[in-house]
Amino acid sequence: MARRQANKAIPLFNEALGLDPENPDIRFQLGSVARLQGDLKLALTHLLYCLEKTPERPEVWIRISEVMSYSRNYREAVALMQRGVERHPQNGRIWWRYGRMLRYNGAHESAFNALQKAVTAQGVRIGAGYDLALTFLAMGEVPKARRALKSIRDAARQELLGMSASALLEQMQDPALEEAPEARRVAFHMKSKFHQAILAPGWQACRAMHQTLLTHDVEEILAHAPDVVVACDSQLVSMRRLIPDVSFVNTRHGLASKQHSASNAGSADYLCVASEEQAQWLRDRGIEPRKAIWPIGYLQMDPLFRGDVVPIPTGARDGMPVILFAPTIHETVSAMPMLGEDPVAAMRPAAFDAFLVIKPHPELPQRHPEWMERLVVAAALHENVMLVTDTHAPIDRYLAAADLLVTDCSSVMFQYLPLDRPLVLLSNPARIGTNERYDPEGPEWTWRQIGEEVHDVAALPAAVIHALAGPSVRSKERATCLRAMFGAFTDGKSGERLAKRIAALPRASTAPIS
Repeated sequence: MARRQANKAIPLFNEALGLDPENPDIRFQLGSVARLQGDLKLALTHLLYCLEKTPERPEVWIRISEVMSYSRNYREAVALMQRGVERHPQNGRIWWRYGRMLRYNGAHESAFNALQKAVTAQGVRIGAGYDLALTFLAMGEVPKARRALKSIRDAARQELLGMSASALLEQMQDPALEEAPEARRVAFHMKSKFHQAILAPGWQACRAMHQTLLTHDVEEILAHAPDVVVACDSQLVSMRRLIPDVSFVNTRHGLASKQHSASNAGSADYLCVASEEQAQWLRDRGIEPRKAIWPIGYLQMDPLFRGDVVPIPTGARDGMPVILFAPTIHETVSAMPMLGEDPVAAMRPAAFDAFLVIKPHPELPQRHPEWMERLVVAAALHENVMLVTDTHAPIDRYLAAADLLVTDCSSVMFQYLPLDRPLVLLSNPARIGTNERYDPEGPEWTWRQIGEEVHDVAALPAAVIHALAGPSVRSKERATCLRAMFGAFTDGKSGERLAKRIAALPRASTAPIS
């Protein structure tokens, strides 16, 4: 579960439960997984069993309140957490959950009192402070809310909570929207930190037309009572179980297939794609969302297409070319297994031939800590290397700084196209004979001609030298691929097209709050 491999974890949990069906630790884990999957009835069954057997565990009370909140049974959640604070009067996290449930139930003064006890507790100050800020906002105390949100943003700027606080602060500056027939309540959900850069152009454009929310917090989305939920990953499958009458829009979080196309489409009512040609590629394979494909462009590309991206300072000396290495994370298609114990030495001819920037996939440290450790050691061994340790940082500024991109089948190969600079593409031979993230018909494999393709890592340094020496060699192929991937949508206005598509949707009918 820590490596976000639920497909492997859940069968093991179920096997463990079969061996020891009365074990509250196993039941807690299964209840937590069921909550994440939107199966609230099953989650409550497991967690109430845990509460009966281990009422001394604060995390059980908290998790049950989350399930009740997901069901929008706020009155029941308040009653539960009232018992929780009576049993655990010194636990700050319990007070935080109690305060949040009171806030959702409209008891703002009581929520304020509970959250005041939580914000002084170790480890929950920032999270409880966010709820306190929203309580201030609900009470009409806008200056206090703004001060609290600024504090949270500054303390957790690179975390999801800080991103949510920053978005709310920004949105508080917007003028009040007039009631309009096309206005919808739209929630953008960030499952991971790198989703912020993907969704932000759509959120920014929608703010002028719709009542919007950009957050990491599912409970906040449910309380927002949206007509439309926008996300770029698979969480829409579980969210549909929570609010089935809402319209779900999947913007995708990449331009490659990697066998994701069908699951992305299946999770959504509306699937955004980068061009009409990409829409036809899906239709030709019988891949359709529940209602429609929206060819609008790719949201994350809007700043690059508009020319708004400022290259990241690398520290490379004048005249030294900059190589960007940006691998994907799946074992059978990633370049990382090809490069051995010293990826820097395998890639770069000599330390002073080029400055190397390594931008790992956002989830590489979580899913492959051994790969990240290899990169850390290699970067420390060599001169003229920058390892980006904030792996969730948006990649566009690194793309803008690079004279050459080295990657595998990552979507960054297409994000680099507007710059018309050379690429070297590593093709991992382990992909052959497997369909795990390998789609030979996907654009990431049918468009290898846009770069120097390398199958044997021994040929990589020579390919790097050749690509740097002839940056215009494959310019024609890159231009052709750019047209195929993005069509007419290279104006940096994908966000505006998303906002207009949403405006044309029917309103949702969400379940009433209890």
